[in-house]
Amino acid sequence: MSTVVFDIGGTKTRLALFAEGEMRDLHTIPTPKDPNEGVERILEVTKGFLKNENVSAVVGCVAGRVENDGKISVARNLTGWVGFNIVEVLQTAFNAPVQVFNDGELVGLGEAVYGAGKGFSVVAYTTVSTGVGGARIINQSIDSGKSELHVGRIKVGDHDLEELVSGTAVAKRFGVHPKDIADIAVRVELAQTLAQGLTIVVKEWQPDALVLGGSMIVGQNSIPLDVVTAELTKHTNKNSFKMPIVKNAELGDVGGLWGAVAYTLQH
Repeated sequence: MSTVVFDIGGTKTRLALFAEGEMRDLHTIPTPKDPNEGVERILEVTKGFLKNENVSAVVGCVAGRVENDGKISVARNLTGWVGFNIVEVLQTAFNAPVQVFNDGELVGLGEAVYGAGKGFSVVAYTTVSTGVGGARIINQSIDSGKSELHVGRIKVGDHDLEELVSGTAVAKRFGVHPKDIADIAVRVELAQTLAQGLTIVVKEWQPDALVLGGSMIVGQNSIPLDVVTAELTKHTNKNSFKMPIVKNAELGDVGGLWGAVAYTLQH
């Protein structure tokens, strides 16, 4: 029996098969704006590597909030997917149980179990990529009780954090792709802004480790981690918060897939 794992991002969708203790057949495709087309593409790709294997479960994540009824309710970078019942559609398509999470939750779980957060009891994961999101992981399990804190919506001044440091926001502000911004002064400014938002994450989630991922953090001309750490230390000291260990994510583009694997093995 095999589990299909997936990660639907704002621009790319990643798919793989987890079977016999291994993840294989990794594929990356563009994420369509239309969710029905997105599911069709997922089925096309998985049909190619499933062959005659039976699917025991489908586990994955999406760059948006998934409600208990399976519908996507909030997705700034997948606006066409809002209202789409991804769980119901995938269950019908695969004739198997389906679990779908917010991408921050599943990537966070992957990092806590297999990546930079391994060995820490409480891990706060924050991704800064096309958008900004995150999750709290306690003892290698997603802490759904802390989902009320939406990292991307943390206020820094009059703006949401996502409106200031995400790849989308930076590209809009400077008119070029973030990876093409070599000016260290700009990246330091972004690091300082990010640290202000992360102060709220540290206050609310009290993590042992703060793991930062996403293309704006680990990509070309990224936001400097040392500046984020230094600025965050100033804020935590000023407010008497416990300063966590700050680390770059280690699982790259497949963190969500490894989170899906971790969830599969736990259940």
